[in-house]
Amino acid sequence: MAVLDVFSGALAEARSRLADPAGVEWIERDLLSWEPPRRWSVWHDRAVLRFLVRDDDRASYVKLLRRTVEPGGAFVIGVFAEDGPTECSALPVRRSTPRELVELVGDAEVAVELRRVHRTPSGVDQPFNWLAGRLRTQTP
Repeated sequence: MAVLDVFSGALAEARSRLADPAGVEWIERDLLSWEPPRRWSVWHDRAVLRFLVRDDDRASYVKLLRRTVEPGGAFVIGVFAEDGPTECSALPVRRSTPRELVELVGDAEVAVELRRVHRTPSGVDQPFNWLAGRLRTQTP
């Protein structure tokens, strides 16, 4: 298992909350400039894709997803829904419909399209769209 974040403080917080479990690789990198050293069986993202507002960054994200997930591997992606916030942590975000997520991921067997409302610790409701499935094709 690996956890990747651009901010060392977020990694430190996660390690602390999880009691620094054995077997977890902690990676401090910018996702779009990261070259994965190997492949994993699952890709889980609930806090990156929404911050990629430019089409070319989103295309790079999907190319990385396909290089990083092993053949037949799974993905789970959560983004702000079309009626969700327009910014998060004072940064602009891109909201997505389930159809937009399916089109972005491309050749995949979609198992779940789900909408959930997350209540923040400050009591604000944030609608999310989730997409989960398996990639049909891989990029070498």
